[in-house]
Amino acid sequence: MMMRARIAGILVPTGLLLGCAGGNVTASPGGGGGSGGGGAGAAGPMIDFDAAPPQSVTPVDPGSAPIPCDNPTACTDFPATPIDDPKSPTAIPANPGSQFAGSPSGSGPCILEPEDGALYPYNWTRPRIRWSGTSGLHQITIHADLEANDLVVYTTADHWIMDKGIWENLAKHVHEQDVSVTVRAANGGASTARFQIASASAAGSIVFWAADPAAVGNQNVTTVQDTTSYLLGFTVGEEGTIAALKFSQVEQPSREQSYNQRTPTCMGCHAATPDPGFVAFVDNWPWNSVISGVKKENVGARLPDLTDGGLAALNKPWAGAPTFSGAFWQPGNRRMVTTSSQQKEMEPWSTDNKQPAKLVWYNLDAPTPTQSVGQGPIAAAGQQYGVIARNGDGNGAAFPTWSHDGNTIVYSSSNGGCMDGRLEKGATDLYSVPYANGNGGDAKPVPGASDGSWEEFYAAYSPDDRLVVFNRVPAGEVMYANPNAEIFFVPVGNAPGAGQPIRLNANDPVQCSGKSSPGLNNHFPKWAPAKAEYEGQSYYWIVYSSNRAGIPKVRSSYDGKDHDVSQLYLTAITFKDGEYKTYPSIYLWNQPTDSVNTTPVWDMLEIPPAPPIL
Repeated sequence: MMMRARIAGILVPTGLLLGCAGGNVTASPGGGGGSGGGGAGAAGPMIDFDAAPPQSVTPVDPGSAPIPCDNPTACTDFPATPIDDPKSPTAIPANPGSQFAGSPSGSGPCILEPEDGALYPYNWTRPRIRWSGTSGLHQITIHADLEANDLVVYTTADHWIMDKGIWENLAKHVHEQDVSVTVRAANGGASTARFQIASASAAGSIVFWAADPAAVGNQNVTTVQDTTSYLLGFTVGEEGTIAALKFSQVEQPSREQSYNQRTPTCMGCHAATPDPGFVAFVDNWPWNSVISGVKKENVGARLPDLTDGGLAALNKPWAGAPTFSGAFWQPGNRRMVTTSSQQKEMEPWSTDNKQPAKLVWYNLDAPTPTQSVGQGPIAAAGQQYGVIARNGDGNGAAFPTWSHDGNTIVYSSSNGGCMDGRLEKGATDLYSVPYANGNGGDAKPVPGASDGSWEEFYAAYSPDDRLVVFNRVPAGEVMYANPNAEIFFVPVGNAPGAGQPIRLNANDPVQCSGKSSPGLNNHFPKWAPAKAEYEGQSYYWIVYSSNRAGIPKVRSSYDGKDHDVSQLYLTAITFKDGEYKTYPSIYLWNQPTDSVNTTPVWDMLEIPPAPPIL
């Protein structure tokens, strides 16, 4: 059955001391950029705060055939008469079609959205058409072979967002066929891009870090505010974004290096827990862990039934990014896997997180520790936490991802360490190790993601555990916020093509934009929480962050440097008849453009409804 929900604007992170993440920081809550899209200072879309809320999370849909039109060969989703864009910044002249008589001549606009060849889930946000290189009156013509009419629009803007009703009908009827978009300047040239709508939807909710790029380099944790760094989110099917979590809402105490309690001041490295109403994240220096509610009824709440022992484990300093598996999330045995640079249990302040990190598990249901220091109990090895053996790997561990079946952990093995949440320079490859109920075992390089010519990091398991997506940069280069970062995936285990890395087409922006990759910091890819299947084809969706949007750099008030404003993008991987295919990107046009948007989490999270865009 086809889902009728429509998806929303995507992630927004920006980096302060971006801990173990990949971007820069600060934003203001809410949606933005709908009218101006990729440009700074663009007018935001109108938000309907009185609309009925959607469902709390978009459910998994296995895929669907297109719904036939009344006349299967002549659908009437496109109106027969042209549309004059009511949001045009200047008046559209009478009889605008007369300015497009004859054949186009000269250079056409550079169509930035949609990217040529992009693939949309059928419940995604309606497309935005955006271009550069020409100005004044433009004619947009959208054609699909099944449609009786072409959709024709006249506008004096540099973009147009398809009417929601038109998009919803088109997405019901036209699947796996080219939809062409031609943009023509008055008395000028024309350009065409094509996209398709998949017989597959996307599920879940996306929660991402939003931060003010002007706050990059702020080392003073006491000056971090709700308005400069927080989590934003939306449920697939929504077009707005909602402030999912702010520092002042968090009830679980974090700790200073002195071990005194404090409110958290960083959320960049976050992950969904198997409980759909909670996320876990790494706090600011000294990098202990926090779990907090994001559901409408429990925003900021502590994890239910979190024991004193579990809290002591979370309060351990010098931790890294967390990861979870539903296979080890049962009452009385809820586990979290992370990394730890702590050297002495009874002197947690005696080190820092530049030490090589161990791979560890936390028991969130552990009994109360018998030892304490200052204001809090101290977690003890074997009770509240344990080290996961990595036989054969003497490097530090960073950025683990835990398979959904709970059997395997993939992580970055690095001899460079992870200082302040940022991977230092050093040989870094992906390794895998069995979880084995927390005991670990032999650590082995991941074939296709452990090439000495590259540094491989930011790994994530696909929802079926058959693929691992990751970032890589040339060997010897810095990994944090590196413009040369690109995204690859590799089939693992017994998946077809196991051990052969595949570069995503999504790394490459539109050629006429003048940008190219490497050079864009394509980073922090995350999978949708479920894959879809239709007629023997598997659909995987990925969200990631990139610096390609063309938003002007922002100078930080703290380090005096100009920083890129990362934005979020959607892309797809399909698999059929033994072949993988990757696709260009889709810009999330309703994400804020005044914040660095990165470190997305895409899962079956239940978050408050976002106000829809009119």
